[in-house]
Amino acid sequence: MNKSFKLKQDGQALVYIIALLIPIALGGAIVFNSFSLSNEKTRLQNAADAVAYSVATIEARDLNFKAYTNRAMVANQVAVAQVVGFVSWVRWMQNVSRNLSLVTSWIPYVNAVTRAINQVMTQVRNGVERAAPAIASGLDLQNTLLTNAQNIMHVGTVAVAGETAREVARANDRSIDTGLSFSNAALFSDYARNHARFSRRFSPNTVRNSRRYTSTYRQHFERVEELREITMESRDPFSRSRNYVWFSLRLWPVQFEMRRAGGTDLTGQDRRHRYGGWVAMDTMSWHTRRWRCSFRGCGWRGWGERIPIGWGAAKTSTNNENVSLWHRHNRENNSMGRTWRTNRRASNLASTEYNGAREVKQGARGYGGLRPFYDLALNGLIQKAPGIKIILSKPQGSVRTARGTGYNSGAMNIEQNARFVQNRMSAMSEAVPYFARANDLNGYRRLDNRREYGNLYNPYWQARLDTISDNERRTMQVIAGVL
Repeated sequence: MNKSFKLKQDGQALVYIIALLIPIALGGAIVFNSFSLSNEKTRLQNAADAVAYSVATIEARDLNFKAYTNRAMVANQVAVAQVVGFVSWVRWMQNVSRNLSLVTSWIPYVNAVTRAINQVMTQVRNGVERAAPAIASGLDLQNTLLTNAQNIMHVGTVAVAGETAREVARANDRSIDTGLSFSNAALFSDYARNHARFSRRFSPNTVRNSRRYTSTYRQHFERVEELREITMESRDPFSRSRNYVWFSLRLWPVQFEMRRAGGTDLTGQDRRHRYGGWVAMDTMSWHTRRWRCSFRGCGWRGWGERIPIGWGAAKTSTNNENVSLWHRHNRENNSMGRTWRTNRRASNLASTEYNGAREVKQGARGYGGLRPFYDLALNGLIQKAPGIKIILSKPQGSVRTARGTGYNSGAMNIEQNARFVQNRMSAMSEAVPYFARANDLNGYRRLDNRREYGNLYNPYWQARLDTISDNERRTMQVIAGVL
């Protein structure tokens, strides 16, 4: 007979449990360290991106401010041109009424009407001549404030960028050592240097006072001429040209026309440096031509100015320039709405009568002309500004890991594998301002549908993060002392 019985087994399971818990604990430490290091690295990289983007945004804001103020100064210059042109136009109207009153002075009843019109126009002219200088001086004062504001903004941007970088870094992580990039002034000095070089202040006074064929003269002359061209192209139709045919009559073999001409130009005391004043002229003359026959055949020939009907002129200029209506560059065929080409006799009379008349300016300081302004210093097609490179770091002790357990050593040292350099965790970032016009929006689209590159006349500068090359990364590490 077989007997079945239970065999009792005795032993210590704790040994196996401990042996199992050790790798579990090591695995937990590895997971915790990996998560903590990855999280801290991500936070540090996000902080570096935020700092770089904030500084690039401030730089873009500075460029946009210069663009806005340049546009405002151009608009004020055009407004001054309108004021000067209006004074010239009113003088022309008063001159026409005066001449008409003289011609009709012997006609009963008619002379009373023309004399009354002349008296009214004389009062209008006197009122306009009193009010116009105050308006022009107010606009000129605004340009003084704008050019000074540009200078203050340009200088202050670097200080604001430095303070913003520190505040953004602290707001993201107070354990970040902001002094790594800014106290030794290596990377930030590079930003400040690029900020000063990318946009510069150009002045018409430098063009006037510098010797030709020097590099300083060429640099300033090119930018100031560009500003003058933009200002002239920004004139409204009234300031650009006041040309039309007032009256036309054909009584064969003679044809009669009363031609009106006028305009307002930005000029100066010489042909090359036309930045110091506005001149305006308005004329009207009686023109005729005859039907004649010659060896070339028969036809209408010989339009010519016969009788000046009316004329007027006005100007405003800086105190250190002698802007004259008689200057040769102000008597060219295309100047002031081609008045010299259309009505030369009337233009001569206008220059004679109004060249010494009261200018459209107020006070001893007078009119300032084109003012110093900021523009891009580099030539060519520019799409982005230099921007800033940032490297932030935090001490290894501020990163929470499992090193206190004693497992983080030897081959299991996760922190060593995380590439702590000199017991610091570091992150790098670069951001740049770039120029982009929103051509997909009707309100911002260019009329010619062409691509527009970077400039300081349209405020379309924005900020973006940029890619750091391997060479730049190594250079930044060497500069910051973490390599």
